[in-house]
Amino acid sequence: MRRFYRIIRKHAEIICFVTIFLFTGLSAARSQAPEIFIDPSFHEAWLYPDQTYYWTTTISNIGDDMLSYSFPGFASGTPPPGFIASVNPSSGLVDVGGSMDILIEWNSAGYGPGIYLQDLICESNDPVNPLVILPCTMHVEQVAFLSGLVKDSITQLPIPGIDVVTEYNQTQTQADGTYVTWVLPNTMSWVAYEGPAYVMSSQIYNSGNPNDTTLLPDIALVPTSLFSGPENLMVT
Repeated sequence: MRRFYRIIRKHAEIICFVTIFLFTGLSAARSQAPEIFIDPSFHEAWLYPDQTYYWTTTISNIGDDMLSYSFPGFASGTPPPGFIASVNPSSGLVDVGGSMDILIEWNSAGYGPGIYLQDLICESNDPVNPLVILPCTMHVEQVAFLSGLVKDSITQLPIPGIDVVTEYNQTQTQADGTYVTWVLPNTMSWVAYEGPAYVMSSQIYNSGNPNDTTLLPDIALVPTSLFSGPENLMVT
C-alpha cells in the first residue's frame, strides 16, 4: 500500500511540475503585447484668425509586440468637425522599441476670438489602452481691422484682385476694389498692394483697439506700362 502511495505521489509531482511549466509558458506567450505611449499627450496654442498652425507629437511602442495605430476620421479622409485639419501619418505600424512622429495641423479659419477645445483620438491594438485621447486647446487672438479702396491712378476705376499684404495676413480686393484685412491691435506698421500690370505700392497704418476698423486712404496704383521710374512707389 505504501509503495502504491509513493507511486501516486511521484506521478502527482510530475504532473504538477508539467502543469506549472505549461501554464508559465502560455502566460509568457500571452503577455506579449504592444504598449502605446504618446508624448506630448495634449497641446495648447495661440493663433491669429485664418492661421494654419502645426505641431508634432510622438507615438512610441514600449511593449513587446508590433503596435498598430489609427486616428479615426483622419485615416479615412473624413476629418471630424473642428479646428484639427489633418494628422499625418494618420495610421501606421510601430516596431517594438520604435517611435513615429505625427504632424498635426490646426486651422483657425472661421473661428472668432475665443478659446476652443477638441479631443484628438488615437486608436491602437494596445490591449490595455486601446483608446488614447489627446486634449487640444486653441486660443484665437483678438485683432483689429483695416479697410480701404484700391484704384487705377489713370482711370480712377477700382481694381479687383489686388493682393493686400500685412505682416500677418494677406487678402485681395473685391470686385469693387475694396478690402478688409486684419492686423494686431494698437500697432503701427505697413500694408503693401501688388497686382499684375501695376507697380507695387505701400502705406503706413496705425491700427485701433481690438475689433475696431480703421479706414485707410485710397491707394492709386500706377500701371507698369506708364511707369518708368523706380520699381516701387511709396504712398504715405
